[in-house]
Amino acid sequence: MALLDVVLGYDCNLACTYCTITDEMRRRALPTERVAREIDRAAARGFKDIAFTGGEPTIRSDLPALVKHARRRGFEHVKVASNGLRYAHAPYLDHLVECGVDRFNVSMHAFTDDAYERTVRHEGTAALRRIAIGHLVDRKLDP
Repeated sequence: MALLDVVLGYDCNLACTYCTITDEMRRRALPTERVAREIDRAAARGFKDIAFTGGEPTIRSDLPALVKHARRRGFEHVKVASNGLRYAHAPYLDHLVECGVDRFNVSMHAFTDDAYERTVRHEGTAALRRIAIGHLVDRKLDP
């Protein structure tokens, strides 16, 4: 089955040591209307799976609306590939699920908390990562 992989943009809420995205690239993002048109085109061609990626797709305020649009257009599975930090806020995670996300791909970056925070260069994010994974597991959503 064909997968529509939508790179919404390159902006991110982390600054990973290995990242090759430039400041110029971070300013580039697909407009909502363009993404909706591509969803429509893919649906007309029979696509049934869609993944929203980035940068970090959860920092886009239009992500829930785009998920709903994909579901209305007949996509059977909607995945979000993310660093997962916003899932630490349970209402946001629940909202994404209500909109139609049924698959979650969380980038872990490193195993230990210290190594994680050194890699992503943001203090306090290791705790958010643990909370986010806990929320996914509690809801029986495979991270």
